[in-house]
Amino acid sequence: VLLLNSPCNPTGTMYSPAELKALAEIALEHNLVIFSDEIYDRLVYGPDPSVSIPSLHPDLFDKTLVFNGLSKAYAMTGWRVGFTAGPAPVIKAMAALQGQMTSNIPSFVLEAIPTALEGPQDAVETMRVAFAERGRHIHQRLTAIEGIRCPEPTGAFYVFPDISAFFGRADAGGRVIKTAADFAESLLEQAKVAVVPGEDFEGPNHVRLSFATSMELIDKGIDRFGEYISSLK
Repeated sequence: VLLLNSPCNPTGTMYSPAELKALAEIALEHNLVIFSDEIYDRLVYGPDPSVSIPSLHPDLFDKTLVFNGLSKAYAMTGWRVGFTAGPAPVIKAMAALQGQMTSNIPSFVLEAIPTALEGPQDAVETMRVAFAERGRHIHQRLTAIEGIRCPEPTGAFYVFPDISAFFGRADAGGRVIKTAADFAESLLEQAKVAVVPGEDFEGPNHVRLSFATSMELIDKGIDRFGEYISSLK
């Protein structure tokens, strides 16, 4: 099985069409089933469009499950609306299982789905442009901090900076930062800034920050983030 998430949470990066084509060839060569999480496909900021991997080769249609939803691009997070596309026998089995687990989503949400998907999309584009600006801004602010390495986000609304340069230093309370989890806990205690430690994503030298908030709060958070790093000895 190949688990694919593009654009990616937590890194904020997106596979290019060429990279996806290479992955498709590998999947076909090794007869892999692909689970493609495409929940952030409308929130992309780089030169490349978001591409769904089964569209690259017809032989992938029967080997791929595509997962998407309305939580991100349509800001319907709390309504828990998702959908899956894939081979008919698999979808039939999933529907039977879902019907016995949660039965259905609320009726008013069912009314909202076609309105979101078939109605004007200008609000989605407005949100995408705003996220793109925030992503560039938080990347510029972070990389201006000495010791921080961070790729510029090309999708989703996360950055995943490498903070390993600060391992071995101590915070104002004397706590030695040995891991990303230590960094996250200390940052929360000392600066009141919440991040997610990279260990949760198999990225032990990183922390995840979200820029799904206002520019004002991004600046406030990065100011505190930078002051905290300056305080490490």
